[in-house]
Amino acid sequence: MATFKVRLKPVGHFFAVGLLCVTGSCEASVMFGAASPTLTGSDVLKIATHLVKSSGNKLSTKWTVLAEKPQSLYAGESPWTDGCRLAQEWRAKAGIRHKRDGTVDVEEHLERLGVTFGDIELDDATAGLAVQPAQGAPYIFVNRRNPRCEFLSGKRFILAHKLCHLLHDRAHGRDLAMISGPWAPRDLEKRANAFDAALLMPPELLKKELHSGDDLGYAGLLALAKRLHVSTDALTHHLANCSLISEANRDVLLDQLVNRQDAGIGMKRTARKHANR
Repeated sequence: MATFKVRLKPVGHFFAVGLLCVTGSCEASVMFGAASPTLTGSDVLKIATHLVKSSGNKLSTKWTVLAEKPQSLYAGESPWTDGCRLAQEWRAKAGIRHKRDGTVDVEEHLERLGVTFGDIELDDATAGLAVQPAQGAPYIFVNRRNPRCEFLSGKRFILAHKLCHLLHDRAHGRDLAMISGPWAPRDLEKRANAFDAALLMPPELLKKELHSGDDLGYAGLLALAKRLHVSTDALTHHLANCSLISEANRDVLLDQLVNRQDAGIGMKRTARKHANR
């Protein structure tokens, strides 16, 4: 097990003064929800405590069978295309089924795989972290302080995003002992973003929901996002990326979303103003 000591320790060309540093071999791949998380000593201690508590979880047979060798980024293929392909392959391989309303129960899926998940509260705004121990079951921590975690749709995307990291990027965190700067290749983040979008919003499912050749209206967008339990802006971008709506239609929908949010903020301010009179 890795040991933690508070001392002056050189890290590359820098010195970490009074910070919690890791010595010894790494017992797990730790993949954060940011390319360069800024972790405090308190954050490191919380993560270490959770790692120790979760160290006894046994690896499930289902995970061992399904989560085989991680796939590297395909040369000559965009991270978005790569992520969508991996999501499609994983849905077929893992036998993911959609509910009648089209949603994917990502939490149930993780439970069946034997992936533990739960909340953590970090000072850093990272969305969360995925951990793949050298031995034992993988787990995902969702940071309660991240604004996206306030909403069910945001939390579902984080879980799906972290699943991609566990499946394909766990080798990248193997030798990580201490965060001291940008470390996560941004293409891996882009691929994981495409994976979570394609897993929760499969293009073939979206095609059935849309009328060919017709622009998607604002009311239709809201209804579809509500039915799939996803955010409206994520759905809008994904539809355009899948060439299911035009870029012009996407821009109109995004403008309407911004105007709706601005109007909502204005109404709240007006209500507070009247309440204070």
